[in-house]
Amino acid sequence: MAEFVIHKQKLPIFTSSEDLVIFAPYGARVLKISRQFPTDQTPYVWYACDPQQPDEAMLIHVFGTGQHVPVALLDGYLGTEIFHNGQLVLHFFRPPSKPSGSSE
Repeated sequence: MAEFVIHKQKLPIFTSSEDLVIFAPYGARVLKISRQFPTDQTPYVWYACDPQQPDEAMLIHVFGTGQHVPVALLDGYLGTEIFHNGQLVLHFFRPPSKPSGSSE
C-alpha cells in the first residue's frame, strides 16, 4: 500500500494573475490553504502526495469577494483566506479533473 507524505508550499498570491501554478507530485491532494501564522502575508497550501511521483503543474484559481466564479469551479473549492484586517478576502479553487483518457 502506497503511503502519502504531507508537504506545504507558499502560494505566490500577490501576482498579476488570478491563476496560480505550483509544482507538486502527480496526484497530490490539497488538504488546506491557510496562513501558517496570523502575521503571515502569504498563505500556504498543504497537500498529501506520493513523493516518488514526478512533479506536475497544479493550477489554483483565486477570486476575490464580489468577483464572478465559473460554476464549473465550485466543486473544487479549497478555502478562503482573509488579509489586511478583512480588506482583502480571497477564495481558492481547483479546476475539475479531466476524465481518464481525455484528450483535452
